[in-house]
Amino acid sequence: IIDNQMYETLANEQEMIINSSYLPNKQSKRSFHMIYDRSTYSIISSNLPNHDAISQFYYYIFGEDLEKMIEASQDTPIYHKSDIDDETYYYAISKISNDKYLISVQDSNYSDDVTFYLIENDIDNISKSINRLYSDINISIDNIDLESEQNSRYNTIYPSSKVKKNEAIISEQLNNNCDNFKCNNLIVNVSNIYYKEKIELNIVKSYSKENIEKLTGYNNYDSYGGYIFINEDDYYSLFNKGNYQSSVFVKNVKNVKSTIKELNNMGYSTLYVKDTTVDLLQDVRVFVNLFKAIALVIALVALFFISYFIIKIILKSRNIYFSIIRMLGCSKKDVKMLINIELNTILNISYLLILVIIILVNNKIIDFPYLNKLVDYLKFSDYIILYGILFIISLIISLKFGKSIFKKSAIKTFNEEV
Repeated sequence: IIDNQMYETLANEQEMIINSSYLPNKQSKRSFHMIYDRSTYSIISSNLPNHDAISQFYYYIFGEDLEKMIEASQDTPIYHKSDIDDETYYYAISKISNDKYLISVQDSNYSDDVTFYLIENDIDNISKSINRLYSDINISIDNIDLESEQNSRYNTIYPSSKVKKNEAIISEQLNNNCDNFKCNNLIVNVSNIYYKEKIELNIVKSYSKENIEKLTGYNNYDSYGGYIFINEDDYYSLFNKGNYQSSVFVKNVKNVKSTIKELNNMGYSTLYVKDTTVDLLQDVRVFVNLFKAIALVIALVALFFISYFIIKIILKSRNIYFSIIRMLGCSKKDVKMLINIELNTILNISYLLILVIIILVNNKIIDFPYLNKLVDYLKFSDYIILYGILFIISLIISLKFGKSIFKKSAIKTFNEEV
């Protein structure tokens, strides 16, 4: 997927350069272009900073294979990649003329942050377009609702400097929807995640192919026919409402969900950036997570039996002790209680030792990155669940071992070896 995206980016850049017959005099960020002349076997033009840079790229990426690649391609575009010092470089080679080829190179970090500098007027225009893009517009003419689509010019508003404030000009076709084929009132409702706005206008005229330029200032009916033209100030008053968006940066990623909850409680509409990303491997991850869950269950079951057999061997070494207690008259219940006390004492001591280690890690006295992250995500409920699981395992083991002691006579149990 990444390879295809890189090659598509290179193809677009090469198309622009070839069609405009213009090679940028400066390299764009992490993107370089060279023109190779087969008649002289040399780079005759490039936007790389100097000759050494050209030689370096030429040698490391192509070596002596450039001519062979061009010859084998039979003038079709070449898309390939090479690895240099643990970094991947993608390149495209396209024919410009008989002996000249455009070589474009881009590394895998091309998507790093890029800053664009624009004049204030351009920024304002972009802002207006974006606000319009993210808004839903509903049109009503003489109480008749019309469907307005984002990418259609029909039944949607458009600014014109020739239309007066609080007035609107519609196409002749729209008059067919109104009484006496004459529409009078226009209501425009704009809504988005930030605000809702409404404006009421008077419909004063209608345009046709013959008079559209005179009434609106636009001369191409095929491109502008269908729009509802309103005054520029009225139009931009619907969208220029200032900046309603703020970015919140959370220092600790584990606090993201709680921060979002707090912001929602304060009346803000939140959008978690991670929720906007598209996971192209989502279907694969479902199967991977299912496999992990099955593996975890198997591991837990295996861990239980391993623990059981180890503890059983340790307890068997105490057969003499429990057999003597049995001979002295202790009941089956008493023996099980003693085993429980021993195992729970060991459990509590080991659990306390683990808690001490966790406290030391949490206070940065023990600095171990993996444990630091693990402790950071453990909640109080996790410690209770962990203790509960260990206690249940301990109880099951003590019950099973206590039962096994009374399966045979006290003398046989006494004489058994581990």
